Amino acid sequence: MHRLVSLSACSLNQWAGDWIGNCDRIKESIRKSKAAGASLRVGPELEICGSDCLDSFFEDDLYIHAWEMLGRILADRECHNIVLCIGMPVKHNGKRYNSKVFALDGKILLIAPRTVQWSDQNSRDSQYFSLWEKRGVIEEYRIPEFLKKVHGAGSVPFGDTSISLFEGSIGPYVGGGKDASLVPDISIHTTRYHHEVGRFASHMDSICRPGKNVGGVHIYSNLKGCGGERMLYEGASSIVVNGEVIFQGPRFTLGDVDVITATVDLQKVYDYRSSVFGQSFDKEAGPLSHVPFSLAPPSTMNRIATGSLPNTLSKVHFAEAEEIAVGPACWLWDYLRRAGMSGFLCPLSGGIDSCSTAIVVYVMCHLVVNAIKSGDRTVMNDVQKMCATTDRSPDWLPATANELCNTLLHTVYMGMPQHSSAAAKRRAQELQDSIGAYHLDVNIEGGYNAQKYLITNAIGYQPTFQVFGGSRAEDICLQNIQARLRMVTAYQFGQILPVSRKRVCPTPLLVLASTNADETLRGNYTRYDCSSADLNPIGSFSKNHLRAMIDWAQHNFNLPVLQTFLDAKPSGELQPITEDYCQDDEGDLGMSYDELAAFATSRKNERLGAVSMFQKHVQTSASDYTPKEMAAKIKKFHHFFALNRHKTTTLTPAYHATSYSPHNNWCDSRQFLFHSQINGHTFQKIDDLTGLVEKRNHQDQVNAAPIMAKL
Repeated sequence: MHRLVSLSACSLNQWAGDWIGNCDRIKESIRKSKAAGASLRVGPELEICGSDCLDSFFEDDLYIHAWEMLGRILADRECHNIVLCIGMPVKHNGKRYNSKVFALDGKILLIAPRTVQWSDQNSRDSQYFSLWEKRGVIEEYRIPEFLKKVHGAGSVPFGDTSISLFEGSIGPYVGGGKDASLVPDISIHTTRYHHEVGRFASHMDSICRPGKNVGGVHIYSNLKGCGGERMLYEGASSIVVNGEVIFQGPRFTLGDVDVITATVDLQKVYDYRSSVFGQSFDKEAGPLSHVPFSLAPPSTMNRIATGSLPNTLSKVHFAEAEEIAVGPACWLWDYLRRAGMSGFLCPLSGGIDSCSTAIVVYVMCHLVVNAIKSGDRTVMNDVQKMCATTDRSPDWLPATANELCNTLLHTVYMGMPQHSSAAAKRRAQELQDSIGAYHLDVNIEGGYNAQKYLITNAIGYQPTFQVFGGSRAEDICLQNIQARLRMVTAYQFGQILPVSRKRVCPTPLLVLASTNADETLRGNYTRYDCSSADLNPIGSFSKNHLRAMIDWAQHNFNLPVLQTFLDAKPSGELQPITEDYCQDDEGDLGMSYDELAAFATSRKNERLGAVSMFQKHVQTSASDYTPKEMAAKIKKFHHFFALNRHKTTTLTPAYHATSYSPHNNWCDSRQFLFHSQINGHTFQKIDDLTGLVEKRNHQDQVNAAPIMAKL
């Protein structure tokens, strides 16, 4: 006997506070679900308001607006004749709950608050929402007065239960336990899981595991896109049967609404559970009430009978290097179109960091052009709106990524003859030639000299670079004049270029920063230089991660120029170049980028303080460094981290997709006034341990000498 049900899972690109837009996208997903033959539509959590509302979740207005939008959906007859599961925040008895609202034909069947809370370093659900801890308890919820006319009653059930329909039961996900009697036949697992490099496989394993334990259909619905914060929700909504993914939506796409639809046989669930639990399994446990509605319309059943059931698994598995490119690219696109700006401006230094930022935009252009070719009207409209010029047809659409890149991406090389190498300037120009960006080569020496003379005229003292006999303080002062002048210059061109390029609506360009996670952690950057901008698409990635991404892009897009960036020695080029001196980033850092990446992982992922970090690395790097050398590196790392931590408080918002990110926005919450630890207790402990390790090593050598002599 077959028990066929037709189900849809939706990924929506919702924007916090965009009430009308969010409502329209929900309605569109319902229409698409019905057109595909589904009788159950499941949307992501908090889809009505958007999940990135943060402290707005404390405001009563938010909950009123959520009910107003739900009322619009329930009153729309195009949204009838299908069971709806809609994510929204609900206040009940003075508490806030992250809830699912089940509805059919304009009537609310159940409000199900979360019973399982999840929090990571970005979600912090527990800060805004309570858990429903009354397992199996149902209470009465009084709906707002303006909804009574639509709903036809003054109250609805609120609590922890499931709903029984003709084919079986549906209800919210109840956790990964092994008590099948508590699990409905169809579990609704809605989340707002954001992109984190290399974590997707383990995340999907956690989605599938409950099905392997107790069987059942699990509908996983996730948000997608930039909802207004630093993260990208990655979509990939899935339908899982007995722990096996049978249908899955895409990750990293630009469309606003992704809907997957599957017809599955609930008899397979009953058979699976019987094989695991035997006759003791009670498949009818705990339904709220029977709703006279079938999840298997005749059209779907006929399709099954003819064997024409589609089976789709979209591309969801990406190499880490590819994720580092496409994740920020999707995030930038959402930010650009929703901010209503004219494009991007990226200062190019000729180094790999700014090259990475430009490549992310180039990848974005590829995604946009591919969406246009696939017929995505929303993307087409966004492109025509932001790219319209007075000398171009309003119907213009780019044919290639390079053509779009020339319209949206503006790059500026800001050099000084005595400080900037010809090789760096050439790399910047060749990169522009390869990707098609609108490029400027600007000599900023005049502005630099004006600021330098300002100091001399004001105090009668002329600062000199260290390489010419000046002090360290003078050297830093002169470097920072250049660095900060580049930020000012970038914003000047970001404001005026849309006007000079005849944009119909000349809104400013979004200035992009190119500071990586290693530099942020070490503090090896100038506050309010090119690290200060509107957005930073690479800010949570290490130098090594960025190198991997550039290597991927070189081969994927046939850009041989990128090899020159991989081969180049990292340099800030803020000091004069002489016959025997050229500024070297790793020399300034006092450690390699490989070492910085290792220390960053130890500090953040492994939760190691300075002493524990020394104890680990003095062993793992024993063949490369003496205990004293490793102690010096660990102390230098923590000293400069403490010295420069205050800089992170004003860092440009960066795309967040790694567990080691040092950005001072939830993901790495620490004070910004640190003790430097010089002559402090922590460094003294490292010195004491260094002595003990050296003494032990010496004793080991003494003990080994007689044995070696015999050999």
